[in-house]
Amino acid sequence: ERSGSVRGKLRDGWWLECTCKFRDQMSNRIGRPIRASDRVLKGHEGWVYSVEWSHCGDFVVSGSSDDTARVWRVSSGSEVLVLRGHTSWVTSACFSRDDQIIATASYDGTARLWNRESGAQIHVLSGHGGRIVDSISFSPD
Repeated sequence: ERSGSVRGKLRDGWWLECTCKFRDQMSNRIGRPIRASDRVLKGHEGWVYSVEWSHCGDFVVSGSSDDTARVWRVSSGSEVLVLRGHTSWVTSACFSRDDQIIATASYDGTARLWNRESGAQIHVLSGHGGRIVDSISFSPD
């Protein structure tokens, strides 16, 4: 049995921790260190490769080896959206500056843009020559 974790991503005193056990359900934790208010975000069925806060601080997006990205509401720990469309691991996910668009990158060689409110896929960016796309970000301006 394998397990892995990612810790960090501080924002206003909050932290994120991603943990996963091989062949077990993955969980993300959001909380303040050593507090009862910690939240466990369960939903992914694989390793989590990316976790990012929205700029407003209300949401978190995570990307996983289960070929999905998921959006979580920080206040309740609830899963808001499951972004499906990639055919391989989602290696990176992030929010646009206004938090209205989510960008994802994948081992399937594509990057995709999604509407944050509806989860609708806006655009598929292909043309990477079949290569893995392992990172994505928006320009600050």
